[in-house]
Amino acid sequence: MKREISLLEILVLLKKRWWIILLSGILVAAIAFGYSQYTYVPKYTTTVDVLVKTGSQASVNEAVSGATLAQKVFSTCMDLLSTEDFMEDISDTYKERYPKDWERMPYGAKWLKNAMKFTVDNENSTIFTVSVTTKNPDDSFKLGEIFEELAPDEIAKYEDSYSVEISDSARRVDTPSNSKNATRNTIMGLLVGVVLSFVIVFVIDISDVRIKRESDILDNYPIPLLGSVPNFEVAAKKKKGYGYGYGKKG
Repeated sequence: MKREISLLEILVLLKKRWWIILLSGILVAAIAFGYSQYTYVPKYTTTVDVLVKTGSQASVNEAVSGATLAQKVFSTCMDLLSTEDFMEDISDTYKERYPKDWERMPYGAKWLKNAMKFTVDNENSTIFTVSVTTKNPDDSFKLGEIFEELAPDEIAKYEDSYSVEISDSARRVDTPSNSKNATRNTIMGLLVGVVLSFVIVFVIDISDVRIKRESDILDNYPIPLLGSVPNFEVAAKKKKGYGYGYGKKG
């Protein structure tokens, strides 16, 4: 039997099953909230601002614009300070200075390459920022301090046309740099729960091929309707007779 669903029928279905849809939304939202709380791991980021200083002779010899020079210098510094050898120096220094912390969490060279990020505010800037992110605020701060201590000498080993100096030192940060996203996940869970439950209720309803009303026959079959069986329960509640013993007493 082919059945067409009208907007009115959809609204009636929503009204009839609203509690199932709402309950499912709240349930999924609660699961999303609990998951956000349970899986959340705070991370702490320490930043170090590095100023690149170029000599006048280098600018003349390069014969490039300030913007291009800044990009070239930044790219070179980033490459030199993100090598695995330099990360190994930071790791060894950390291990030597903080042996107890190293036993708790050994920060190896490969791990540091992923934990340290290099960014620049704009293409004309000669200052770039190095961020160190760990699960412990003290660890991030200590690694940031070691980086700012070793970075100038690392650049000096390979470059004599420019140098770097720290313009903003590392600071200990007690506020996590990542968010729980609990509110966002809860709202998303509510919406997903409502939509999925409605789809399930809707599919169950349209899959029900039982004839429940006169319109089910009139709308789907080209045959006349000779009569219908009344709803005796409704008739009894309204106290109206249909000739079946439910008439008024008098």
